[in-house]
Amino acid sequence: MLIIFDLDDTLIDSWNTSIPIKLKIALQEMIKAGLKVKDEEIAFQRILELNESTDNGKTALRTFLHELNNNDEKLLEIGHHAYYGGPVVDIIRPPLPGAIEVLQKLHQNHTLSMVTHGEKETQNDKITRSKIDTSLFKKIIITPKYDKLDSYKKILKELQFEPENSMVIGDKYKTDLLPAKTLGIKTVHMKWGKGKIIVPKENEVDYIISDLHEIPKIVSELCKQ
Repeated sequence: MLIIFDLDDTLIDSWNTSIPIKLKIALQEMIKAGLKVKDEEIAFQRILELNESTDNGKTALRTFLHELNNNDEKLLEIGHHAYYGGPVVDIIRPPLPGAIEVLQKLHQNHTLSMVTHGEKETQNDKITRSKIDTSLFKKIIITPKYDKLDSYKKILKELQFEPENSMVIGDKYKTDLLPAKTLGIKTVHMKWGKGKIIVPKENEVDYIISDLHEIPKIVSELCKQ
């Protein structure tokens, strides 16, 4: 079976380590570029609140600007770049519980790959610092696109797997799992980070888990079908 993993909040803990810091940097960069706020700390707390109820960091920043009646797309792009790229922040995002063990176990009998959204330097730094063994993955794609549909298609074609013999594991329904479902790939929602807040309905995904240790059993059951 082909098993495609997301990175942030699926294999590594970004929600509890880097996201608040990156949002703070994004706000500070927008302020440097001319954004007017009455109180930086109050503004930061509001962005954190919005991030918990929106799909991603860019949406949170856009909503925050709209609340200020500011529709400056240049400011948004400055914040977006600071959040997803910009200088690499010196943070170690540890693997989620069981990540290393589960990857090693699955690698013995299955083909692993990874599709992660972000900028190459940033995402590669996350992987390196987390100590995740990249040799376990047959293919790793770092894409600037939120929608991973094209990346999934590319992996299926290159690794010669059919959708029905494939699985995607991620914490975001719209960007990780919906594109996979569209292709007929099995989907597993990881309840971590934003995945704990925005949980898809049971009929929208094939499985919902809170612990990566649940994956080998799911894979075993699917292989018997």
